[in-house]
Amino acid sequence: MKRIVEYGITNKISLGFSSGADIFTVDPSKFYGFKRMDGAPVTAKTEEFTFDGSYHFYVNKRLDLSAFGGLGVFGVAFKSQEADDAKPVVYKASGSMARGGLRVRYYFFRRLGAFGQVSSYTGKCSSKNVKENNLPGEYSTTISGSAIEAGLCYRFIR
Repeated sequence: MKRIVEYGITNKISLGFSSGADIFTVDPSKFYGFKRMDGAPVTAKTEEFTFDGSYHFYVNKRLDLSAFGGLGVFGVAFKSQEADDAKPVVYKASGSMARGGLRVRYYFFRRLGAFGQVSSYTGKCSSKNVKENNLPGEYSTTISGSAIEAGLCYRFIR
């Protein structure tokens, strides 16, 4: 789920922040050097929080088109039980993230509307100095990709 808060400095420039989370299914033997007894993949959860800036190149009462970029923090975590009597493998890592893209908002009422965005992102994090991590060795995780997201938006002031 993605949460975006944005404040318009001018009619063309806005600042804000966004946060979100994703779930990935990962083969632990391929990426983290261990294999589960049942051979199943692990479910890795990511979290992100970015500070964003936007340039609104077209704005009217109903439509808002903008380009945005953001920098922030990024984390990955999973917990995997290898066997019933074994201690679970815990991996937690933290680092940074960059994201950029295009966003469109269409207001079908005065304040309520729909938004959509396409973006590219890259997040890199490391397990170094993370106390809860018990995966042997130090691992670094990088996730890069593109996203298409849509949802509802609400305009507080107009």
